[in-house]
Amino acid sequence: KGGTVASLLTSQTVFMNSKTALLYGAATTGLPTDGTFQASQRTDGSVAGMLSLPAFLATQAKANQSSPIYRGKFVREQLFCYPLPSPPANLPAAPDVKPGVSTRARLTMHEVNADCAACHSMMDPIGLGFESFDGIGRYRTTDGGKPVDASGRLSSTDVDGDFTGVGPLGAMLAKSTQVEACVGKQWFRYSMGRAEQAADSCSLAAMAKTFHDSGADLRTLPLAIVQTPAFLYRRPLPQGSN
Repeated sequence: KGGTVASLLTSQTVFMNSKTALLYGAATTGLPTDGTFQASQRTDGSVAGMLSLPAFLATQAKANQSSPIYRGKFVREQLFCYPLPSPPANLPAAPDVKPGVSTRARLTMHEVNADCAACHSMMDPIGLGFESFDGIGRYRTTDGGKPVDASGRLSSTDVDGDFTGVGPLGAMLAKSTQVEACVGKQWFRYSMGRAEQAADSCSLAAMAKTFHDSGADLRTLPLAIVQTPAFLYRRPLPQGSN
């Protein structure tokens, strides 16, 4: 259970001290003040494994603001393995942060601009589900002076539907066979130091079956990968190649 994809995306355990508790919007009473960490359960739906880690949220944001685009793009490309095209050359400038205007309100241009909508409709509705966290991954209840709206939507996946906040999003992703397959593929890419090729199809299928049969236990992937023909054998170079 602890080493599964589901745990990675839905765990309600966080490790806090008197300083990092502020990022989670938690009380600091009784927490360590010497830099050590204490495990705590957050059952209010505000945490969902890696999806609510401040380090993850901060890297998928900007210095002065959250970024539904970055966060939605990460889920779409890194968890669903769904590649998105590069932005068009005539990309308009992003709207500036303004007092009293929420991030959600600023991104409405992506819904009305046809040049933006094609790609952003695949990212923004997912990323807006992370709006309970600011640019450094700190939990918040207001944005631009208004209550946070963390409603989002998954589309063009095997777990399509509406959700509100990272808790429900993590639960949906944990049920996705596409996410399970993508996580295995990402481990393969990292282990091999390259993207998969057509000749890897049998290796990927064998690895995916082992992974699935284990209940998507991440701890089975290293052994499953090193047992594949793709890892064990190298194809001969064409004659005359260096």
